Amino acid sequence: MSQPPNPDWLRIEQHYPDGADLTLQVLKGHLLVEELLREIFAMLLTYPDALKGNRGTSFECHQIICLVQAMTKHSSLEPWVWDASKRLNGIRNDLAHNLEPRSLDEKVKSLIKFVTHDNPTVKTVLDRLGTPEGMEFKAVILAMCGCLSSLKDLITRDRPAAA
Repeated sequence: MSQPPNPDWLRIEQHYPDGADLTLQVLKGHLLVEELLREIFAMLLTYPDALKGNRGTSFECHQIICLVQAMTKHSSLEPWVWDASKRLNGIRNDLAHNLEPRSLDEKVKSLIKFVTHDNPTVKTVLDRLGTPEGMEFKAVILAMCGCLSSLKDLITRDRPAAA
């Protein structure tokens, strides 16, 4: 009997723009990563609804990355994902706040290298499977989302069973 598809992977399939220009890929990829980080953040809170509404608060993406890293006991399993998330957020911020962001290509290439070559876990998988030409940035987003989706599963397993 096959398992139902992972909803996180279905979101990527639905929203990641294969073949789009780099700007759109960065923006959509960032949104997918940020969405997972915010879901994890809510999962780690005892009363997440306290942050909502008129008297609640909101956090910038960088703050969410740091908080999730600080709050989960699984942070050390794949430490690269925190640095990669911060780098991706920086690239997204450059795009959002500058009509002509400087060094965009270099920053993206640096992120790709960091995730796909400098990270032994991801490098091993990509060396075995290969990465089609022009799909390197998508490989980064998939690696990051896969790691965060697995973290969600670990957090879910850690929760005590409902009484």
